[in-house]
Parts: sequence; structure tokens; C-alpha cells
Amino acid sequence: MNCPNCGAPLSETAAFCSSCGHRLTSNELDRLAQDLARTTKKAAEKGVAMVDRAAKALQPGVERAVATVRPAFGEFVKAMRPVGEEAAKAGREIARSAKPLAQATVRVTKDAADKAVKAAKPAAEKVAGHVEGTARKVRDKLKQK
Repeated sequence: MNCPNCGAPLSETAAFCSSCGHRLTSNELDRLAQDLARTTKKAAEKGVAMVDRAAKALQPGVERAVATVRPAFGEFVKAMRPVGEEAAKAGREIARSAKPLAQATVRVTKDAADKAVKAAKPAAEKVAGHVEGTARKVRDKLKQK
């Protein structure tokens, strides 16, 4: 916005011109606000048009870059396929090799658990017998009272 009296730039909220002191009337303020709206709209339209032209100018370069990179990426995928297949094969071999070890570990652990239970069973039965005997004695004493 510019002062209608001297043409100096005005702030959007100015009621007076800071250069010449001209007091802005409500009609002048309305006209200046309309001028500001028109100018802003034109600037936005020009900005959009510039961005649109820039995008259109860049499009062929982007398309060429994609066309250049796409085959290289395809070659990379083809080159990596055998690596992935070898990794999968190695994983299967490791699993196949580990299976007997895992089975042996389960067998040994089960045997150790069975032996521990077998070894502890007589002691547990003996304790159970003592507990039973003690409980019988306590019951008998309670009955006597």
C-alpha cells in the first residue's frame, strides 16, 4: 500500500502517512485494502505460475534420471538375487545341522530330569512317611483331649 498523497509505502494498519502526515480516510483505507488484496492475488498467481513452469522444466530431467537409474536398480536386484539364495541355503543347512544337536540336547535333558526324579523319589517318600506319622500322632493327641 502507498500513500495516496505522496506515494510513500504504508503499513497495513496505518491511519496516517509517516512521510507526509496525510490522514487516511475510511474510503482511502477501503481502496488501499482492495489494492492490497488485488496485488496479493496477482503475486500468488504469478508464484503459482512460476512453480508450474519450473516443474514442467524439471520434468524431462527427472524422467531422464529415472530412466537412467531404473536399469541400474534392476541390475542390482539381479546381482543380489544369488546372494539372497545363498543366504537362504546357508540358513537351511544350519537348521539341518542344528536339528540333531537340538534333539540330543532334549534327550539328555529329559534323561537328567528322569534321573533326578528317580533319585529324589525315595527321599520324598521317606519325608512323606514321616509327615504322615507326625500328622497321625497329632490327630491322636487331639482326640485324647
